[in-house]
Amino acid sequence: MTNLPLIRNVVPTDGPGIVRLFNDVFGESRSIEEWNWEFLENPVKRIFAVVAEHEGKIVGQYALLPKWMNVEKRRVLGALSVDTMVHPLYRNQGLFVSLAKECYRQASKEGVSVVYGFPNKNSYHGFIYNLGWHEVGRLPKLVRILNPERVLQEKLKSKVLATMIGRPARCLIDLFPRSKTFLRAKHVTVERFDCSDGRLDSFLSRASWHPAVSVWKDRSYLRWRYFSFSRGNYTAFAASDADSMRSLIIFKIVPPKDSLHYAIGYIVDFWFLPDSIESGQLLLSHALTFLRHSGVDLVVTHVFKSSCLCPMFRKFGFIKHGADMPLIVNTLSGDVPHGATENGAGWHFTPGDIDIY
Repeated sequence: MTNLPLIRNVVPTDGPGIVRLFNDVFGESRSIEEWNWEFLENPVKRIFAVVAEHEGKIVGQYALLPKWMNVEKRRVLGALSVDTMVHPLYRNQGLFVSLAKECYRQASKEGVSVVYGFPNKNSYHGFIYNLGWHEVGRLPKLVRILNPERVLQEKLKSKVLATMIGRPARCLIDLFPRSKTFLRAKHVTVERFDCSDGRLDSFLSRASWHPAVSVWKDRSYLRWRYFSFSRGNYTAFAASDADSMRSLIIFKIVPPKDSLHYAIGYIVDFWFLPDSIESGQLLLSHALTFLRHSGVDLVVTHVFKSSCLCPMFRKFGFIKHGADMPLIVNTLSGDVPHGATENGAGWHFTPGDIDIY
């Protein structure tokens, strides 16, 4: 290589080149509309990303997706590390580290206090040992089987065995709580929800469980995250009484595709008021029933064991499955109190806080 790639800040016109690199590296089919939504239209309205450019082509990128965050009840500017990539022909030249350090320098200068991420196995070592990140916890994956025959058929590759085992399993699954169980919540009604509803900001402020660290969410954020772009086809339901909203759940359905022959429902966000646990139970039961009737075979979510959501999911038959996702953190400025982000038990995350959902 006659000259080294140029490292520079991302500008809006870089979108097509970044999308092309992303699709080449990850084998995806991301569109420029999705990139615009994520990086140009997000509520913070700022870009924290750098690219490596060589001979007119973008060959590497390090990006931070800015998010307002709650850190010990203070609103600070944070970011999620996303879309780290280097073209195969330019790897093993130190570009990953150089891009990351330049991105952190620019982000810190612009007021970003804390950065978090969920690295894969390939990038974990580089973040921890080369960039000074540290792991603060592991985010479990919880699953709830709705159609055991279909899921077992995928695993066992035998329809006969799947039916023999799946039908008794379905009987056991049906023993878990359903809507009629929650008699004390009978005054609450459940309906499809539009995130333009004016009650939402008041509800979210009251539904906050005040964890040490979480993504700061309001009506504009939820509208952008779930309903301003059709990437996920999200559905929201709310439980309300005569006076106010009591709980809110958001999920999406991914139909069978490629080698996966069953449909998955992802619960991406879920809140209930501290004094309305029963309305949360009612709403979760309603969502599971809706997903079952929509042909979903397996429901997936992610919550920390320390979250108040975890006992409720467990009550409804969710079980831990697969490897936990490592949560890693890098503090960029002194705006964050010492040690505030280092205890994973103080973090609250749902799948909607991760860019892959």
